[in-house]
Amino acid sequence: MIDKILSHIDEQETLRLAIGLTRHQSFSGQEKGAADYLAGEMKRMGFEVDLIDSEKNRPNVVGRIRGDGRGPSFIFNGHLDVDPVMADYNKDPWNIRVEGRRLHGHGLRNMKAGVAAMVMAAASIRKAGVALRGDVLVAAVVGELQGGIGTVDLIKQGVMAEYGVVPEPTLLHIRTVHAGMCQFLVHTVGKACWAGSLHKYKSINAVEKMYKAMRALQEMKLTCSPRPDLPELPRKVTTNIIGGFSRNYTMWRPSYIPDFCTLIFEVRTVPGQTVQVIEADMRQALDRVKREDPDFQYEIEPPPAAYREPWRGNKWPMPALDLPVDHELVSVVRRHHQTVTGQDVPGIGFYDPGSYAGADSGHLFEAGCDCLNYGPTGHGLAESSVDIDMMMTCTKVLALTAAEITTRTKE
Repeated sequence: MIDKILSHIDEQETLRLAIGLTRHQSFSGQEKGAADYLAGEMKRMGFEVDLIDSEKNRPNVVGRIRGDGRGPSFIFNGHLDVDPVMADYNKDPWNIRVEGRRLHGHGLRNMKAGVAAMVMAAASIRKAGVALRGDVLVAAVVGELQGGIGTVDLIKQGVMAEYGVVPEPTLLHIRTVHAGMCQFLVHTVGKACWAGSLHKYKSINAVEKMYKAMRALQEMKLTCSPRPDLPELPRKVTTNIIGGFSRNYTMWRPSYIPDFCTLIFEVRTVPGQTVQVIEADMRQALDRVKREDPDFQYEIEPPPAAYREPWRGNKWPMPALDLPVDHELVSVVRRHHQTVTGQDVPGIGFYDPGSYAGADSGHLFEAGCDCLNYGPTGHGLAESSVDIDMMMTCTKVLALTAAEITTRTKE
């Protein structure tokens, strides 16, 4: 079976799919073009394909290869939305090109190279005519960068499996643990006043009060059980601040002292840390500021508040992944990596910096899917690319892993 599956994995077909996907500029909220393209390609490959909207014009692509129902099911999950283009991107991000043994183009790293690998992996199982006992599912989802919008919706609709791999950037490490993540809106409320009458009326500058809030939030201690394997967690990030006149953040009249200011406060969590406990910690820290400064007023909005305009941040908290390193799925992926490469995987368990990211694997794991991350790319700050040999290794390992799991008989 191994030789038959591997004979149906073609480098040029895999590259063509990765290039086609990358040509679609699918920032969060703009995934439809990439989804339609991928659905068409998957139909051509013989998948049963459904387009399932999470929001208007934001379809998840779900492909299926059916087994006979006697074995465990397996899901590949990868996101179609891509990161923003950073200002220091050195070359044209949309010039999709092969240079040597690397494919370049924005979005490949996170994570269209991984999406192409998982689709071609599943396609090779179908082409090889493997007699499956369980279904193989391929889910290309929207809005992972906004808290896992597509994956959460698919789980609610019952699109799930017993086992799975998410080919996030890991440089072929087997990543079994990663952070959770949640985002809050924090508001400070002031008192507006025209600059010309500051000598006559009291004003409270909400932007200046936000400085106090930011300092308190950064200095506060979060309630949690630390994890030695995640030494940088929990991590607090204050970001994306906006202030102005009224709750509409009016900024065309800067001669008025701003009376409303908002920032996004993000926490990268250790396994077991909850939104409710984090919010309680935040209120305790900000209440201390209020006791010291009677003019300090604040409001906190938990998820999904950060998803609304103008932020469009995370809609849902992302749970942590915490699969035991001795889980059988780890051994299956490791063994097939050795089969394909002749070498052991570069690492198992924690992967730096990927384990400090959230991912849809957390949603799958929380819903009962035993899953891990294993992908062909790594994390970087600017230019996006993939080593072609690593993408092909990933494709082969994913194919053999899913085939082994879904040809078993359920106990």
